[in-house]
Amino acid sequence: RGALLAREKIALYIDKPVSAPYKAVGLDNIIEGSFTWWQRPDDEIYNRVVIEWTDPNQHWEQAVSVFEDEEDIAERGIVERRYSLLGITRPEQAGRMGAYLIDIAKGSKNACQFGLSIKDSDIEAGDVISITHDLPGWEDKWFRVVKVDDYDDDTIVITASEYVPNAYNDIALDVYPAIDTNLPTPFEVLPPQNLNVKEWGYKTRSGIHIANIDVTWDPSPNYGARVASYRVEMLEAGVIRYVDTVDAEERSMKYTITSVPINTLTVKVSAKSVFGDWSEPVEREIIVVGLDAPPPPPTKINVIQKGSSIVVSGKLPDIPDIKELECRIGGVSWESANFVGRFDTFPFEFSGVMDGTTTVWVKIVDNAYQLSETAASSLVTVQGVNETFNIIFERDDIESELGTLINLSRRADGVLVADTEADYFQVISPVVDTGKVGKTTIRYDFTYEANFSTLTYAAVINMTYG
Repeated sequence: RGALLAREKIALYIDKPVSAPYKAVGLDNIIEGSFTWWQRPDDEIYNRVVIEWTDPNQHWEQAVSVFEDEEDIAERGIVERRYSLLGITRPEQAGRMGAYLIDIAKGSKNACQFGLSIKDSDIEAGDVISITHDLPGWEDKWFRVVKVDDYDDDTIVITASEYVPNAYNDIALDVYPAIDTNLPTPFEVLPPQNLNVKEWGYKTRSGIHIANIDVTWDPSPNYGARVASYRVEMLEAGVIRYVDTVDAEERSMKYTITSVPINTLTVKVSAKSVFGDWSEPVEREIIVVGLDAPPPPPTKINVIQKGSSIVVSGKLPDIPDIKELECRIGGVSWESANFVGRFDTFPFEFSGVMDGTTTVWVKIVDNAYQLSETAASSLVTVQGVNETFNIIFERDDIESELGTLINLSRRADGVLVADTEADYFQVISPVVDTGKVGKTTIRYDFTYEANFSTLTYAAVINMTYG
């Protein structure tokens, strides 16, 4: 027990027993009229002391021990005083401190204050002095100096409390061992939970593979000490190759380590409490092999008509491995749809779609030329394009018996044939204005009959004009 005291210099005061007082003070020393004395009221004379201390045998948790003067409790009832002395780390220390505090409370009932001249200014706080004064009727009564105040007129004022020699007999009261209740220790920092490590990677445009790992874990249980941060370590062959500290959050944590070696790696995560203590690490081993999974599909696909063109927009995932986009149109799936082209990014535009409702499909192509496993799609209804191209004769017109059917007749089976007066060598074809300048591919589906035979031939001819 001790204290740091500052007067002309800082000194360490040790509360220890003495065999004789440092100085005797009486009426000849005390400045006339300055002496006062008092006794502590009952509510300051405590008979139960509660000491909080640190028990290393219980995971350095806070322990509480109670010391009592049972006789005084029976007479006056409980008067309690609580002390937080977390520097005590042994039950023997706690027992001696409990006995000391009970003895001081029981024995040191008198206190006094008085002035002295400069010739007695050598008295310091912590000294034991004997006091003789006729006001309380004391003769060589021992007191411990607890405070010294200096004044400009070269006088000092002493405050002292009754010295209790029995308090220093080194007797320790019993400290009852802590009962293991199997309850969690609130000061113990617990490790994170459910640590998981997953590899992912990609190729750069130059073809270099970049391997990465995602480290995820759940927060430490909340019945331990509050966690301030986590430390993430990556080891290769037992050697730390990477270490970082991240602030703790109350939700699941995720941390990414980039450009890791393709090898067997160990990842460790430890928790640090607000008290500065570290938990035991949890660890996982992972064999990094150079994975490069196909990219995910884009999202939020939106398709609109812009004149005779189609404009496709969407959202790309936040990944570094996107080379381009592939688009298809029509069909009921990606496989049955028609290839449109590849585009650098959203938005992109293409033409050549006729009136009607159709489906636009989009996949991402990565730097390894892998396509998304699933395609994003969106329906679009196109209107007015056929009128823009001025198509005079088209299949729908034939099926519906619409349009200008010059020199043609429609049989009961729906096949268009030449008028009965036409010669067999006359080829019947629709007249189409494509509305374009340049090469245009026109597809003709037609049927013709020869006068000399009842056999009907069907053929498909693709020809390019320009």
